[in-house]
Amino acid sequence: MTDIQLKVDQLTASQKARLLIFLGLAEKPKRKARGKNKTQVAQIIEATRHVVALRGCLDLVKQVHFCNGQVMATDLAAYLTLPIDTGVTGSVWFTTLRGYKKGNVTTAEVTGMVLDTGGIVPLAELDPETLPLIPAIEDPVWQGKLTREDIDMLAVIAPVAATDLDRPILTALYLEVNDDSLKVTAADGYELFHRDMLVTSLGGGGETTFLLPARYTRAMQDIGKEGLEVVIGSTADEYQYIKFTAPNGTTLVIRGEAGRYVDYTAVIPSEANAQWTGNIPTEFILDIAKTLPQTSPEDHPWYAVKVTADGETLTVEHGTGQQWQATSPGSTGQVYTTVNWTYMGKVAKAAEVDSLTMTIQEKGRAIKLSAPNCLGVVMPMKVDR
Repeated sequence: MTDIQLKVDQLTASQKARLLIFLGLAEKPKRKARGKNKTQVAQIIEATRHVVALRGCLDLVKQVHFCNGQVMATDLAAYLTLPIDTGVTGSVWFTTLRGYKKGNVTTAEVTGMVLDTGGIVPLAELDPETLPLIPAIEDPVWQGKLTREDIDMLAVIAPVAATDLDRPILTALYLEVNDDSLKVTAADGYELFHRDMLVTSLGGGGETTFLLPARYTRAMQDIGKEGLEVVIGSTADEYQYIKFTAPNGTTLVIRGEAGRYVDYTAVIPSEANAQWTGNIPTEFILDIAKTLPQTSPEDHPWYAVKVTADGETLTVEHGTGQQWQATSPGSTGQVYTTVNWTYMGKVAKAAEVDSLTMTIQEKGRAIKLSAPNCLGVVMPMKVDR
């Protein structure tokens, strides 16, 4: 079978019409789909909508297979299987995958296929035996269930993780599960966020850890609107995998990042020697992150701010001279430090609480933000001024 190479971009209206013909979803270029064809168009649009959820992580090889009453998309590290019968049999490889608009089946500039007046070269017949094998978890360590709220929480934490693929361990969410307890940690070397959660064990509860690539949380949200059953374990090749199954039969199987996560507890500031502790509204932190001036003196990065705590007053000062102040009744002490406030905003957003306890241990040190069941750490910056 010859693989068809596709590069995703925008098609013209006529190309889209011919693409529908090529997929067997329309009879004539100018004839509207109706009856069975109309149903198939709706089904393939629904399938594409789910595939698009993986667009952020399908950066290398993208394969979309239509076969045996299902659609399977993979980047060879994650496998998304949808129980949707489009009536189409074929295999498509994408080099780029972007979103769709207003129900378009896909937006693609096709190379290796004919898109001229002669029509489109059909896909080669797909032999089901040539489909990539979805890894089978042979040694389950933990089985449980995530609610929609749990999944959304993971997605909120995900932006704290690193995006630099040169540091693959830090691009993952570090999951620590023990029966009904789930601890989630994200870090990128400059900020850290940790949350304790309660989840539902389905009898296969145990104790294990898993490095879940944070980039897949969007796909989890897309298929997990009614919750997901979860299995964590190893395959025959001893790789760790996690399998999510939706009530409608959709599955998402993801290979965990290999390696050992950093000891995040080592960077959490001790409260024993804290020089200032105060209660700060989360909205105060987020508002500064949203309105932070994008300009600053040459020797002072625009995102760097000086944080000064003096008794009950907390002052945040930008390089342009702009200031913001918050009051923390009952706080005492005096200390200052300099941090990247965009990280403060990401940590505060992940916390999803009304207020956070801010702790500054000593001059020029990290800031700790905490609330029941969660905490964040933002490392200090050195600014030459």
